[in-house]
Amino acid sequence: MQVINDQSVLNQASAWGFSCERDLHNNWQIVPKLRTTSWKLQQNGDRWLLLVDGVAQVNLHEPEAIAFLQRRWSNRSERKAV
Repeated sequence: MQVINDQSVLNQASAWGFSCERDLHNNWQIVPKLRTTSWKLQQNGDRWLLLVDGVAQVNLHEPEAIAFLQRRWSNRSERKAV
């Protein structure tokens, strides 16, 4: 199993076109560039917290966070191609 650090999550998110920004508490947040969707990933220690409509859903390890972002990126790409 490959070890992934937060910087890799941020680099991959940025490469796929997601916005990476810091919140008021200096934690990283990953959000879609188009703010029409209501989810975001927020750094929570060594994990990433998925929030939907501002409500915490699940804590993700780095590989899970990348898998979540990949799925969002793939879905968006498929819609644009149609």
